[in-house]
Amino acid sequence: MVRCGLLAALALGPTGCYAHTPLYTLPAPGTRVQLELNDRGRVALEQNIGPEAATVEGIVSAVVDSQLVIAVHRVRPLYGREVRWAGESVVFRPDYLRSMGERRYSRGRTFALAGVLASGTLAFMATRSLLGGGREDDPSTPPIIPPSDQ
Repeated sequence: MVRCGLLAALALGPTGCYAHTPLYTLPAPGTRVQLELNDRGRVALEQNIGPEAATVEGIVSAVVDSQLVIAVHRVRPLYGREVRWAGESVVFRPDYLRSMGERRYSRGRTFALAGVLASGTLAFMATRSLLGGGREDDPSTPPIIPPSDQ
C-alpha cells in the first residue's frame, strides 16, 4: 500500500500540478508566466503567434520598456488544440494582455491527485485480489471429492 502511494508520488513529482497566481506587476526574467490575450492582442500578434490565440505560456526572457519578451512554450487558441513551441521569443505589450499569472508548483494539488490515484489503484487491486494476504488451503487436509454415480 505504501509502495503504491510512493510510486504515484514519484510519477507525479516531476510533472506535478501547477497553479497560476495572478501577477499585478511586471515579472522578473526567468519567471514562468501565462498570459491571457485580449482582443487587441490577438489581432496585433496574429502574424507572430497565429490566429485566435487565447493564452500563451512561456518564460520571461527580458522586460524592456514595460514590454515582456517571452520565450514561448505553448499557445492555446480560442478554439482547437494547443500548439507547442520551442522557446521562440515574442514581445508582448501590456495593453495586449487581459491578465497575467505566474505558474507555480502546487504541493496541495499534487498530493491530492497522488492520493486519488493511489486509492484508485488500491481499489482496483483489492477488487482483483491482487493485494495478496489470502491463505492457502491446509496441505494436510485431503481434497473433497464428490461421490460419483455409477
